[in-house]
Amino acid sequence: MISTVRVKEEQYSDASGRSDGCQNGSSSHSGSTRKTAVISTPSAESGPPKDKYVLSSRSNLADAQKEKIDKLLQDIQSRTLAFVAIMRKSNVQPPYPSLTITKEYAVAHFPHESASVILQRPGENKRWYPRFYEGNDGIHKIRGEWLDFVCDNSVEEGDICIFVPAKGGGRFTFTVHLLRAESKAHAGHFVPPYMLSQMSFLSPVQQSIVEDKAEAIQLEAHLYVAIMNKTNVGVKGHYILEFGAKYAAVYLPKEERTILLQRKGKEWQTQMHIRNGRRLVLEGGWRKFVSDNRLRVGDICLFELKRNRRKLTMIVHIISRDQC
Repeated sequence: MISTVRVKEEQYSDASGRSDGCQNGSSSHSGSTRKTAVISTPSAESGPPKDKYVLSSRSNLADAQKEKIDKLLQDIQSRTLAFVAIMRKSNVQPPYPSLTITKEYAVAHFPHESASVILQRPGENKRWYPRFYEGNDGIHKIRGEWLDFVCDNSVEEGDICIFVPAKGGGRFTFTVHLLRAESKAHAGHFVPPYMLSQMSFLSPVQQSIVEDKAEAIQLEAHLYVAIMNKTNVGVKGHYILEFGAKYAAVYLPKEERTILLQRKGKEWQTQMHIRNGRRLVLEGGWRKFVSDNRLRVGDICLFELKRNRRKLTMIVHIISRDQC
């Protein structure tokens, strides 16, 4: 059961209490001296959206957080769909934090090409102009002056940012409300969309790339992440891939089976065998997959299990070691 979390909405007019790496005097635009109206009166023609907000990918909210968000959106009489993001380390840690926007929300509320957007805080004149990017891999991010916003408002890991399209504030303008987590231990948390073997770990750069890839995929199950070692790619004369015990227990059958691997329109028939009564390994056909895709030590394979197929099927996404 999730413990109750007390969160509060705070307005900051200074940059005190910054995280390390934030410099005094950000490069963001100061805005005009005239106070900007950030909350609009709802019109008779428009009603509230059926869903009040979209939550950032792979995030969970505690019940208390949901109540706070619902109350805030009700209090400001929001008539547009909001975007709610629980801050992770990659969102707030200098020097290059960024924030991923879910594809569906980005398509509906953000520019359809790379462009600057406007962020503002409720009741404040100051504005920030981060850059919105749409990557070739379908991932949508804001960065650049996003760092200034984070620093100026002392945004920390575990805080919740609520982006509300600002009516009357200009195109692609968002009022950002902050909910501060008073209990970090029980704050809403990011749920990794992948599993690793027990003996593997990802560097911060690898973790960020894997999470970005996962957000661009409509997942039916956790990804299995395998960092290629010498045994996987035949350096020692062996071509074997073992699935982690936790992943295998949750997602794979407890019997020897054929697994169909797919990548970029091509298919490979591989054989999953059981070793020592419990270890599940790919052998037959795996060598061909390694050769055809020129896998090297340090490359990362993301195995995306597809459900409801006649054959046990996995789509494999490859991240080159050169990207990390």
